[in-house]
Amino acid sequence: MDALRRDVRYTLRSLRQSPGFALVAVLALALGIGANSAVFSVVNGVLLTPPPFSEPERVVHLQGNVAQAGLKDISLSVPEYVDLATLSRAFESVAAYRGGNLTLTGRDTPQQLATVVATPSFFATLGMSPVLGRAFTEAEAVQGRERVVVLTDTAWRVHFARDAQVLGQTMQLDGEPYTVVGVLPAGVAYPAWAEMYVPFVPTETQRQDDQRGARFLSVVGRLKPGVTQDAARTDLARVALEMEEAVPSRYRKVGWSFSVTSLDEKVVGNVRGTLWLLLGAVGFVLLAACSSVANLLLARMAARGREVSIRAALGASRGRLVAQFLTESLVLSLAGGVLGMLLALWGTDALVALVGEALPRASQVRLDARPLVFTMGVSLLTGVLFGLGPALHGGSREDLSVAMREGSRGTEGHGSGRM
Repeated sequence: MDALRRDVRYTLRSLRQSPGFALVAVLALALGIGANSAVFSVVNGVLLTPPPFSEPERVVHLQGNVAQAGLKDISLSVPEYVDLATLSRAFESVAAYRGGNLTLTGRDTPQQLATVVATPSFFATLGMSPVLGRAFTEAEAVQGRERVVVLTDTAWRVHFARDAQVLGQTMQLDGEPYTVVGVLPAGVAYPAWAEMYVPFVPTETQRQDDQRGARFLSVVGRLKPGVTQDAARTDLARVALEMEEAVPSRYRKVGWSFSVTSLDEKVVGNVRGTLWLLLGAVGFVLLAACSSVANLLLARMAARGREVSIRAALGASRGRLVAQFLTESLVLSLAGGVLGMLLALWGTDALVALVGEALPRASQVRLDARPLVFTMGVSLLTGVLFGLGPALHGGSREDLSVAMREGSRGTEGHGSGRM
């Protein structure tokens, strides 16, 4: 530890004597480390952090396909959802929902709230549990009794100022009174744009067989424990055959089938490749920064060749010299990492604002513990990466003896040039 403290003090004194070099090196590393940390924060929030649901790997999206018409991954009608719920054996529960808007009145100005109209099984299927109150029940999902609402944390904060007595209060939505029965935890919402949830009550007309072509429902299912997606596809192929036999006029000879898509793939599938590609691209930016700083260190080392040679002649071992050079590179990289972390704080917000609604799970993106550990790891690795080559070069006995001879002539030398 004493040797390390001496190396750090010596490095700080040396860098104070070369402020221009230190500033350029730290800024170059900060840009590379900050860009990597900002992009990793997005990757972490969107791809690496699991959804805030219970066992999200068991949740899948169910959609229809009509091969004859070239239709793939389409929504389902009310009768088709009922068939899925009653005939399938692979799912613990199945739920249907659709998006919409309800206008909140009775306040200063009317406001449209993004609303999910869902079956009562929606919350259990997704694995969402209210932090206050409860979800709506089957008994409430009937005509005339459906006017209850479950709020997201955002709606609770914005419209009720997090009032702990919100349960039982009334909201005027599209001119009708709705009673608040539950509030979801912070960060829990599906789809991500949802502000509140109300029961879906299909009309008698929507339940009729002649309405099988009126497809407007999104359907999710929770797989039974131990059931794989391939097993679910096999089970749904059986359901599709039973539907064809029951309603041949609608499904026979049209190539009707169901598709199964994991919740993760449904939410982030379109951006997964782009984000990994972006992370790789900024990784090359960091490599370029390392290369530039390594060149600066080599040039600096060439200028200090005679000083280093004298230290070696006075008894400094190659290991001590290498340790000194690595200490200098690590001090630079840690300084760049601290500044890069500040840039990442700004860069993360800028990335999310730039992409906007096109980025799924944007609310989960933040510079939390994992990105901070990543930043620290990148900083240390960067210090070793750009410092090891110059350190070994500068600590070489051959180069030291050459530097001593060439330093006396005031030339840089072929060894430094080659390196």
